[in-house]
Amino acid sequence: MRVLEAVNKGNNKTAAYRAVGVDRKTITDTAGIAELHAVNPGIFQDIRGTLKKGETLLRFSEMCKSAIKDQHLEGKVQDLKTNGGLLSINPKGK
Repeated sequence: MRVLEAVNKGNNKTAAYRAVGVDRKTITDTAGIAELHAVNPGIFQDIRGTLKKGETLLRFSEMCKSAIKDQHLEGKVQDLKTNGGLLSINPKGK
């Protein structure tokens, strides 16, 4: 979300990543967390509550991405990306 704020202030994505101090791959790998939180905070909190000690941020992101698909929330995520509520980030090559 901090990267989105930096982009909304006029930075391009690369400059925003640098300003926030996070590389593009990390943002891409963990985007599912912000996406699920934005479209359905309740499901996000439910998943967050199931995390066990030692689980990685990447695993949490995968769980969020899976929930987005399982709950058919892809359209809502895309709408937010189109309207500037989320960054449009796709893995390289896709």
